[in-house]
Amino acid sequence: MISYEEFVSTVCEKLRKRYPERKVDLHRILKPDRPALDGVTVLQEGKLMSPMVYLNDLYRDLVSGTELDLIMDDIDSFIDDSACELEMDVSVLKDPDFIRDKILFKLINYDNNVQMLSEMPHRRFLDLAVVYYFVLKDANIGTATSLVFRSHMDLWKLTEEEMFALASRNTPRLLGCGIKNMDVMVRELLLSEMKGSFRGTEEYDEFKKLPPKEQALTNPMFVMTNREGYQGASCVLNQEKVGSFAEMLEDDLYILPSSIHEVILLPRKLAPEAQELERMVKSINRTELDPSDRLSDHIYLYRRSSREIFLFC
Repeated sequence: MISYEEFVSTVCEKLRKRYPERKVDLHRILKPDRPALDGVTVLQEGKLMSPMVYLNDLYRDLVSGTELDLIMDDIDSFIDDSACELEMDVSVLKDPDFIRDKILFKLINYDNNVQMLSEMPHRRFLDLAVVYYFVLKDANIGTATSLVFRSHMDLWKLTEEEMFALASRNTPRLLGCGIKNMDVMVRELLLSEMKGSFRGTEEYDEFKKLPPKEQALTNPMFVMTNREGYQGASCVLNQEKVGSFAEMLEDDLYILPSSIHEVILLPRKLAPEAQELERMVKSINRTELDPSDRLSDHIYLYRRSSREIFLFC
């Protein structure tokens, strides 16, 4: 059985022979909290985009007994089926003026992504890292996102400080940022699934009208995320919103990193002991979340007196 490195080399060589008029390139794909992937592109002349063929799973097929010729046939089919769909003009990505209002940020775990972060502009935030990505929308292929690497930063001649300023403006503008009591969020999900047919709707409407301080007496847990419910944990970087919410509750806040998509805010006076909260976060991370969705095992504290967020335990 050939090694993985030999498999990658063999596939690339066979593709170059099959498509002598195209540009065949091998790429190392880095993603947060996931092993690096190897992908190969076969770019047609006059085209700006090419489908990415990931080789890691194909090698596992080879090890499982699939013949190499059949794997190559599958790659050919994928390239032929996908090429016609890729019509987005990515030449605009070279224009820093075009990209400025499309740079956003998100949070990932720092220690779990040290290798990837060495190739990316980023900044530390407690035990996390703020990283950048950009969003493109196209009528043909929909919405595409990509992490920002140092090569992008050099191409656009932007510093990390400039990207942070742009993302701080763009992220809330494009994705919004909201805080809802956990009971309200759960009830809204139920109402949505049942198309509005749900007993107790009147009580829910009354509860929803209560100020957060009164809602907290029933359920002290509040969910903070964006409109999309995707990568919403970055809302915690909006410390003005966190601070104004703490003032409404007239209390410090525990911040629980429930996933990369949202955080949970709890008024300190109504919360369990911090050690119990951390045990809860660790348990959820291990039993309910995919590893790629985990943010941190630790909890944070927002102090009203200093208007800062601290790593608590």
